[in-house]
Amino acid sequence: MKARYLLLMQIFFGSLTLACSACTYINPSLFWPLGFAAWGTPIFLFIDVLLFIIGLFYNWKLCVLPVFIILICFRPLSHAYALNFFESKSILSPQLSVLNYNVRVFNSFKHLRSDENYSSSLNMYNFLVSSDADILVLQEYYEDKKSPIFNSSKILSKKYPHYHTSKNIKNAFGQRFGLAIFSKYPLSNKGQIDFSSKSNNHALHADILVKGKKIRIYNIHLQSMHLEQIRDFNPKTNKKLSSELMVSIKKYKKGMLERVKQMEKVLNHIDDASLPVIVGGDFNEPPFSYVYNQWSKKMKNAYKESNTGIGATYNGRIPLLRIDHQFYNSHFECNSTTLYQNVEYSDHFPLLSRYSIVSK
Repeated sequence: MKARYLLLMQIFFGSLTLACSACTYINPSLFWPLGFAAWGTPIFLFIDVLLFIIGLFYNWKLCVLPVFIILICFRPLSHAYALNFFESKSILSPQLSVLNYNVRVFNSFKHLRSDENYSSSLNMYNFLVSSDADILVLQEYYEDKKSPIFNSSKILSKKYPHYHTSKNIKNAFGQRFGLAIFSKYPLSNKGQIDFSSKSNNHALHADILVKGKKIRIYNIHLQSMHLEQIRDFNPKTNKKLSSELMVSIKKYKKGMLERVKQMEKVLNHIDDASLPVIVGGDFNEPPFSYVYNQWSKKMKNAYKESNTGIGATYNGRIPLLRIDHQFYNSHFECNSTTLYQNVEYSDHFPLLSRYSIVSK
């Protein structure tokens, strides 16, 4: 490869990187295709790194532009890939631990189970009950009080006696769906933030008292990305390729715009509370998105601050996707975050973060 061609490639892909990176700062409600363009940020950053490495074998001057691009885009890069190799650990001992997990209705429906023995469902319950977390923050929660297997509150309350579940989301058989907060600490000021009458997505919040300090826990599930449709999409067997693709794009667009509104509603609620806050949930947003960027301006991300790597939380065919997060404000330090990628019972991996309370 001639040096001139390498430079042209660096300029081309560098420009694409800058353009995609800028999309993470612009509200997609203003121009929705920007939300799709932001997905190109990690791809083009990866290409920039490759071009930098290739430049090392030619001339050091050919490394200047890729380095310049990477430095400009360091913020979205640091969101997508956590780097904590050299950072010192907090000297404060952990005082609170929160486990965040989308349990996919505990695989209660037949098409979600790999066998008829409910093994994945039982394994999920066992994992939660054996966890050393103080707080469980569960999405796609399911409960059937008539079932010996899926009487979730009865099972989990043996270890977590205080809980708060979604209201008014149940079917004709009395089975409950939604979100749940389970706690070893008593809960007070329990509430629900409804996003829209047309959506079952919402948020829960409750206050706990730790070391004499009132703390608010939020559990949120933002609008779906419809990843299951992308995951099951097979162009070899689907003759209506273009029409199906357009349907997926329209649904993703709708979800993306809804998540912006939902984010704004929850952040406003947090601002009004003026309390130490930890937010856990299924955000359905990767680290290189506008919604994630807005959260990170106001709060710190637990995985980014205390772990290293990509930290994929989605257990599906789309790899390297971190869409489950915990955020916390300045009243805390995050000591550590554990991502249980060996717990494969749901289409999400559980995330456990341990916090110290900072005196102010």
